[in-house]
Amino acid sequence: MGGNFDGLAGIISGLLCLITARQNSVQFTHPVKVIALRGEESDWFGPCYIGSKCLTGQLKESELFSKHKKDGQTLKTHMAALGVDVDAVQKGNPLMDVSSILEYIELHIEQGPMLVEKKIPVAIVSGVRGNLRHRRIICKGEAGHSGAVPRAYRRDPVMAVADFLSRLDESWLTILQKGSDLVLTSGIVSTDPSTNSLSRIPDQILFSLDCRSQSLTVLEEMRHLMKMEIDQIETDRKVRFDLDEEISTPPAMMTDKLTIHLKHAMKQIGLEPFVMPSGAGHDAAVFCNAGVPTGMVFVRNRNGSHNADEAMEISDFLIASAIIYKHLTRPDK
Repeated sequence: MGGNFDGLAGIISGLLCLITARQNSVQFTHPVKVIALRGEESDWFGPCYIGSKCLTGQLKESELFSKHKKDGQTLKTHMAALGVDVDAVQKGNPLMDVSSILEYIELHIEQGPMLVEKKIPVAIVSGVRGNLRHRRIICKGEAGHSGAVPRAYRRDPVMAVADFLSRLDESWLTILQKGSDLVLTSGIVSTDPSTNSLSRIPDQILFSLDCRSQSLTVLEEMRHLMKMEIDQIETDRKVRFDLDEEISTPPAMMTDKLTIHLKHAMKQIGLEPFVMPSGAGHDAAVFCNAGVPTGMVFVRNRNGSHNADEAMEISDFLIASAIIYKHLTRPDK
């Protein structure tokens, strides 16, 4: 139910550029390759950007041993079954010669409302937010009868997590008011319905946490803040937080020279250049942090993403693809 365009649009755009060049007997100055990357999303295993990290030698050994949330098998096991050289991946060896990549360009739908609200079909991306994530945090307390245990004697993990998230939300607002960049999400919050009921204080609650920012400093501050708030809440509410291993990706700023070239291509097809940051993460960030000159183009998309209601217009998609084609065939390329 993830939608039709998140990721797929970029692959089709690359193929369109190759098809257009062949139909017009255009010879690119340098070889142009289209790649389809697996595992950009973190849903099955936890780590994100799995394909691009493997290609560039950036997948951590701990990420390789992340377990599939349904079958419990490790990422390494699944990759080996597909014929991937997992020994090279485990050693941190790139699966491709990164130094041979002249540049990496990615087309993607915008996953927010900016372009729709501004009535602009496409944009050039300036940078991609980094993130720090915990897929599985467990707050442990003590079970009890909902009517028989006074507040002073409770070790309620649900209230502790609510307190924790509320404190983070207040800090989030403060960070934004100071002009810094941050988004914060807890996409999973649950107690076990098989062992808990309306009249029972739960013994534990599981939740996830996803912090994203264009600033590495802000992410460091959030890491410190989380520890400080957890220490305080554990003392105040007599609970314990067990955090799994943090999954993190640093922010990535797109290459200035490439951004300028894409802006020029946008102007050439008759549009006023518009540049914006990406709130969501993309494989472009991995290539950028591997030292590859990197650029991105956004396509307007209604109704957000990661849902079946993604609504990219094909006319907007063709405009964005034309920008990339113009860039690939510029005279000084």
